[in-house]
Amino acid sequence: MWWKYVISFLLIIIGLCILKSFNIHNRFKFYTIKLDKANEKIKDALLKKHDLLLKQIKLFKGKKKIKEEEYQDIINLDKNIDVFELDNIIELYSNKLETVLENNNKIIKDAKIKKNTNDLEKSDVTIKGLKKYYNNTVENYNKRVHKFPSSIIAKMYKYNDKEPYNDEDKKLKVLDN
Repeated sequence: MWWKYVISFLLIIIGLCILKSFNIHNRFKFYTIKLDKANEKIKDALLKKHDLLLKQIKLFKGKKKIKEEEYQDIINLDKNIDVFELDNIIELYSNKLETVLENNNKIIKDAKIKKNTNDLEKSDVTIKGLKKYYNNTVENYNKRVHKFPSSIIAKMYKYNDKEPYNDEDKKLKVLDN
């Protein structure tokens, strides 16, 4: 008779474990969806910044402050590249154009350049906020990947660590170029 209680107890424990594993798996799916949407928003913001940079290049070229050939990589940018790579390229050329602007005080007074520069600054604020949201989500996701019992489900469904946007590493890469 006592074995019926043991079997019932084991079935309840197994059922609870299955429910917990579904819960954990759904959390991973939720984080994955959040990260994908955040990445899409970051990419959209980066592409808007790309358009602003192209406009800035044309404005600077019109003032004969730059040579368009130096900016061919960003002018002919493949918009289907990885978001992290897109971010690095846009940041590199954004820094280059900022340097041109800092070295030519007269063009700062141009109304179109001033407006475009303000739009670029607003774009930077938006991108920074989106990256912070993404990085916070990555941090929570990665904690779950390594924390028991979530780590078991992560290994079963091949959920691996996600890479955050790291502005410090990117600044070092830009300075090296």
